[in-house]
Amino acid sequence: MLKMSLPTFDKKFIDAVDHKLNQAETKAEFQSDRNFGYVPFEGHQSRLGHYYRHLYQMVGYVDQQTIDIDKYEYVKTIRAQLSTHEEALLLINSLTPVGKDWWQKDLIVTYRLVQNLPRDFFDSSTELDVSTLFEPGYFEWEDSNAAK
Repeated sequence: MLKMSLPTFDKKFIDAVDHKLNQAETKAEFQSDRNFGYVPFEGHQSRLGHYYRHLYQMVGYVDQQTIDIDKYEYVKTIRAQLSTHEEALLLINSLTPVGKDWWQKDLIVTYRLVQNLPRDFFDSSTELDVSTLFEPGYFEWEDSNAAK
């Protein structure tokens, strides 16, 4: 999954990271150091995959309706159920090959599905610079700054 998710990164670097993360010693070290109740770096597809597939199906269903409804209002009700961390994981998921349809069908932007992420939730210098993904005015915090 790492190789699929980071196709623009140097292949040798990704291979080295993948090799290190898949070593039993690395997993054991992180599990004992962090007191995890699970084996790290094994992925969370079984824990989260169904959640984001259901979310995609709900938003996609509303988006495909041909009756005269305010689709944004319906999806806003769905979005209201998401915690900040769920929005962040949705954004990360949408940037992988598994979640590409969120962008290809313009669902992330049209329904502002991650608009509630706080300004500094991701470190733009070391993690993810969300300003490169969205037009100005997308995030809720931008609206509140304009009102000040």
